[in-house]
Amino acid sequence: MAIHCPACASENNRFSSRYQSKRASFLSVNDLRECKECHLVFAHPMPLDGELEQYYSTQYPDIFLSTFSNDVVRFPVQLAQSRIGLLGRYMPMGDGEKILDVGAGNAVFGKVLKGMVPDATYDAVEPD
Repeated sequence: MAIHCPACASENNRFSSRYQSKRASFLSVNDLRECKECHLVFAHPMPLDGELEQYYSTQYPDIFLSTFSNDVVRFPVQLAQSRIGLLGRYMPMGDGEKILDVGAGNAVFGKVLKGMVPDATYDAVEPD
């Protein structure tokens, strides 16, 4: 089965290194691969949603628990809606669009985007 880059979907990638983390929360990740087209280094296979939730809820419990409360999310949701509206002026925002969010934080933009454009493909990169 081909391995696709999560940023550009190219199959042209190479093994970079074994995944060295000692954290049990990312058990599904075996290695890191580098895309020969866009040079993104990505985990393979990508961590499962449940693994990410487990990681953030145990490593950052105060932030994780409060990040998704209504009071904390209201402003970022409104900001994301505004940004999506602005982007819609310059590019199509119909179903099937591919969006890469660099510096995604807690991915509120992606949650709002998927609510507005359910069939959009949303990928996020968080350098932290």
